[in-house]
Amino acid sequence: MIDKNYTTKDLGSRLKELIKENNLTQIQFSEKIEFSRPYISCMIGGKRSLSIETLDKICKALNTTPDYLIYGIKPYNP
Repeated sequence: MIDKNYTTKDLGSRLKELIKENNLTQIQFSEKIEFSRPYISCMIGGKRSLSIETLDKICKALNTTPDYLIYGIKPYNP
């Protein structure tokens, strides 16, 4: 069963993991999505919620899905 509880801390942990997997620093990632490094740090720390537009921008930059960032649901790859 899928846990549909959303927490900004869980999203932040997954975001941190994806930034690392993409061999980016927080500074490089912030430049890529055009947000400040302190804002990125707050998202990673679970202190910021995201707008739909921000979530979309992050997903495109890190080649992931909103389902993975929000709920930890990995895309199905047959």
